[in-house]
Amino acid sequence: MAAEKEEQDRVEEPKNYGACSTRSLARIARDMDNVLLVEVKKVFPIKNVKDGLQEVEFHLIEVLKGKTDKHLPRFPLQVPTDSVEKSRNSGLPPDTFSPGTRLLLFLKEGEFDFIPYPRCEVVLASHENLAVVRQTLTQLSQGAPITALAEDAHRLP
Repeated sequence: MAAEKEEQDRVEEPKNYGACSTRSLARIARDMDNVLLVEVKKVFPIKNVKDGLQEVEFHLIEVLKGKTDKHLPRFPLQVPTDSVEKSRNSGLPPDTFSPGTRLLLFLKEGEFDFIPYPRCEVVLASHENLAVVRQTLTQLSQGAPITALAEDAHRLP
């Protein structure tokens, strides 16, 4: 019984943005149509706590894969449920969504108006995350095997 609970805890994803394994990051960079490097310009107050959405204004820094359109500057992001339950004033994590923070956005074609909640579709643009994404996209464009998807890939050199 305890082993089942431990296994479930390992499989269940954290309910926050920005935490993503190297393999998951490479997989999502490979599979999504659009990969964008953006900077948070402004985070707007939550209009309606019940819908669980909060708008964020982004400044496009670089299109790493795909394209963008006129809707990029202002996206509704899903506020983690536990944040909404704690307080009406809670919202997106300020350590991730504060002005000046650089993020990677992963979007399917036609989803420019809304970013779904799954944690790996919005990640911090750390040096390590950018390295994984850039290497993955380079290998993908060259038709080479994606190093970060290898079974023993934990960290890039």
